[in-house]
Amino acid sequence: MADWFRVNWSGGVNFPRNITFTDLASGAVLPPDLPLPGQPRELFHVPTGHFRDIRVTADNFTPAFVNTGGIETGEFPGQAISVGLQHVWPYALDYSRFSPQTSPNCGFIPIGTPLDAGDYITACREDKALPGNVVEIWIHSDLWWFKRINVPDGEGSSWDIWTGAPWLGGRRFDMGIGLWAHQVNKLQYLTFLKAEGIGTLSAKYVLQVSPTWLPAGSRVTFNWISDSVPGT
Repeated sequence: MADWFRVNWSGGVNFPRNITFTDLASGAVLPPDLPLPGQPRELFHVPTGHFRDIRVTADNFTPAFVNTGGIETGEFPGQAISVGLQHVWPYALDYSRFSPQTSPNCGFIPIGTPLDAGDYITACREDKALPGNVVEIWIHSDLWWFKRINVPDGEGSSWDIWTGAPWLGGRRFDMGIGLWAHQVNKLQYLTFLKAEGIGTLSAKYVLQVSPTWLPAGSRVTFNWISDSVPGT
C-alpha cells in the first residue's frame, strides 16, 4: 500500500530539495512514486503501511516525524498526511553558489534560483592583487539594509565587515579585512548576516574558508546584489 503526503515548508523561498522518506522501524528509505502529470510538487505518493512512523528530511530543513495512521489516512490526495518542514539557519554553502568570477571578468548578474533566504550574492576574485603572504575578503552592496560578514582568522579572533545603514552611523558600500595567507587553512567559516523585519540581524549562510577559492595573494569581494525575491 501507499500513502499520500503533503509537504509544507516555512523559512525559505525555495521548495525543499532532496526530500527523503524513511521508515523508522526498518530504517528503509521509501522512494516516492513518479509524479503524475499535473501533480503538485508538494504531494508525494510513498509506499508505506498502516501506523508506520516516518521520518521526512530535506536539505537544510529540520527533520519531521509523522505516523501514517489507519486506512482512513493518506489514501487519497485530499487526505494527504501533512508534513511540516522548518528551515535551519544559518546553513552551509559551497563557494560555487556565489556564481564565482575572476577579475577582470566580474560583473555577471545571476538569474535563476536565489539562495534560500531570497538573496543573490556573487563573488569576484582578484588574483595576485596582494603580497603572497596575505589575502583579503571584502563585502560590497548597494542595498540600503544592513549586511554583514563575520570573518574569523581560525586562531580565536574574528572581525565584522558590513555595508548598508546601521542604526547608528552613516551608510557604507564597501568594507574589507585582511588575513595572513596561512590562516585560510584553519577550516573556519564566514558567516553572512542581514537585517530583517524591524532590523533584527539574522545569520543566513556560512562558507568555509579555503585556499581553493582564496589563494595566497588574492582578494575576494562578495557582492550582495539583492536581498529579496519579488512576491516573497
